[in-house]
Amino acid sequence: MSETGVKEQLEKAIKQAVEEAKKTGRPQGIELMRNEHYAFQLLITPPGEVPYGAVTVKREHPSVLMSIRSTRLWRNNLTIPSFEHFVALKQLIEAIDNDKELMEAVREVVTPTTVSAPIRTIKINK
Repeated sequence: MSETGVKEQLEKAIKQAVEEAKKTGRPQGIELMRNEHYAFQLLITPPGEVPYGAVTVKREHPSVLMSIRSTRLWRNNLTIPSFEHFVALKQLIEAIDNDKELMEAVREVVTPTTVSAPIRTIKINK
């Protein structure tokens, strides 16, 4: 998928997801990128007060949150309520990755698996 038109594709997908969330009262996901284990998505939440994972969202209008979910276990997810929270998560992951002593110790105790490279998807989850 080319870089051209990503913003337009995303805006169109968000409009569709907002309408579906309003109509059904259920959150809608727009998958942005995935690998075989995780998907990074936008989560469009309908108006109201509803807990999504560890976050309770209160709103009069639909909200757009970020979410990282397991591709195999849909209940395993991390809801990211704002871009600032995304930056904080990124900083934490980078700090862990930059701590070579910690990473080496973790690598020795965590069960190894293979992971494919992420691919951009930009599609509404059905």
